[in-house]
Amino acid sequence: MNAGTGHAARRAGDGTPVPGRPAGTAGVAAAASPAAATAGGRGTGSAGVKVPVLPVTVCLYTGLAGLGTAALASALASSLLVRAGSLAGTAAVPVWAGGVASIVWAMAVLAFSVASLRTGRPVWPRTATSAFTVAAAVHLATVLAGLWLGPAAERTFDLNAACAVVLELSIVAGIGWLGRHGTERAGTEPAGGSPDVPAAPPAGRLLAALFAASVLVAAVTTPGLAASTAGHSAVPHGGHHSTGTTGPTVPGTLPIPAHQH
Repeated sequence: MNAGTGHAARRAGDGTPVPGRPAGTAGVAAAASPAAATAGGRGTGSAGVKVPVLPVTVCLYTGLAGLGTAALASALASSLLVRAGSLAGTAAVPVWAGGVASIVWAMAVLAFSVASLRTGRPVWPRTATSAFTVAAAVHLATVLAGLWLGPAAERTFDLNAACAVVLELSIVAGIGWLGRHGTERAGTEPAGGSPDVPAAPPAGRLLAALFAASVLVAAVTTPGLAASTAGHSAVPHGGHHSTGTTGPTVPGTLPIPAHQH
């Protein structure tokens, strides 16, 4: 009885029909065995895995906030360069240096943002965390200096730098959150070639995450750009002409004539 059973099992493995079993059943079972073994080794696969949206949203926000920071840094550079042009002698040297440093910072943040959005994760996380922390401290010192230093009549609130502080600190917080939750390298592939996590959530959730991140970044970036020298020289939406001058809020800048059509 045991020998017959073993012989029948061997014939089933070879695809030979076994008495009492419908034709083709053994072949189907034999063909399904490798697939079943493979599935048992790899798990259910990415098709049946529910991908969390929050890590993807944080990654998207980090890249978009970097773009907003680069825009604010460029606007701050324009304000500093205009102010430096109105000064004479050695007093203009530190202002010129600040403007050039803002341009370099804007270019570096732009490269970080493009690379992060391309890879789906914040690149160079440790270096980026240190750089954004230092930049936030410098911009915060600029805001405090405008509020407390100088004559009372010349004290102003630098909204451009304040908005940059908000975005820079939020980027630091986002990189830190991703690192603590083990999703800092989401979307990358290890040496074996298989993804660490599923590539992305469903398209609808991904679009909603992208929209929410864009709205948050725009809500912080737009007021900062409007408060810069470049923002004051822009024509308001829906406006055709105006008279007089508009006074920039950046300390030390000169009034800029309103643009006319």
